Amino acid sequence: MPYLSDRRLYLTADKSTVVEHGDTRAAFLLAGEGSLISDTDAERYGLTHLPAVAPQPEVQEDRRLADWSHLDTEQPWPARARRK
Repeated sequence: MPYLSDRRLYLTADKSTVVEHGDTRAAFLLAGEGSLISDTDAERYGLTHLPAVAPQPEVQEDRRLADWSHLDTEQPWPARARRK
């Protein structure tokens, strides 16, 4: 289950330590405020104390909205009327 970051978290240059925003050792952004941290990263960097987020069920895409094959693409769009 992914974890929710409550603040900006950075990695040091050697990517061994997590530091907070404003620390002079911060080199790489690990997570922004409100972003998700994977299980593996949370365990690797000792961030399992952060709130866990339940995975959302996958939403099936409505293929009717993504499929334009039913439209007649041979006909051009109507031209705009020219102003006089």
